[in-house]
Amino acid sequence: FRSLTTGEELSGRWVDGRREGQGIVQGQRLDKIGVHSILGEYQDGILSGKGKVIMKDQSVREGWFQQGYFHGPARGSSPSGVLNYIGHYKAGIPCGLVWTSVRGGGWIVGCVDNQGQFSGPDIAFFYPNFTTALFGEFKDGLLVKAKEARLSNIEIKDGLLCPRFELVS
Repeated sequence: FRSLTTGEELSGRWVDGRREGQGIVQGQRLDKIGVHSILGEYQDGILSGKGKVIMKDQSVREGWFQQGYFHGPARGSSPSGVLNYIGHYKAGIPCGLVWTSVRGGGWIVGCVDNQGQFSGPDIAFFYPNFTTALFGEFKDGLLVKAKEARLSNIEIKDGLLCPRFELVS
C-alpha cells in the first residue's frame, strides 16, 4: 500500500512511478460518497477498462472505467449476489435511466438528476409484480407525491428496459 496526503490508500504495481495492472484505491474521500473501494486495471497510471466499485454496504457495481472515471453501462449486486442496480455512469456519476432495487423487492426506475439522484418528475416505484407502480415526483431518492399507475409499454433504450406507465383513474 501507498498512502497519499489526501488520505487515500493505493495498492498495485508501479512501473516508472505509475500504476500498471490490477490496483485498488480506498480512503475517506471515497467513504464520503458511499464507496468503500475501487478495483480496476491501470494503464499508464489511469484506471481503464473493466472494473468494480465496492460500496460501503458491500454491494458491488461492475462496469467500465474510461480516463480514470467509472463510465458507461453498469450493473450492481448485493453482497449475496442479487441484482440491485442497472444503469449508466458518466464521469463517475449515475446518469440517464437507472433501475435501483429497494428492500421488499420493488424497484425505483427513472432518469436521475445531474448528481445521480432520483429527483424530479416521471419516476416510478415499481412494485415487485412489475405491473403496478407509484408514478410521480421524487427528491433525492424519496417519494414526494405520486399516483397509482400500471405498466403500459416497455421498450429497450440504450440497452436498458424503459417502462411506460398509464395512470389509473
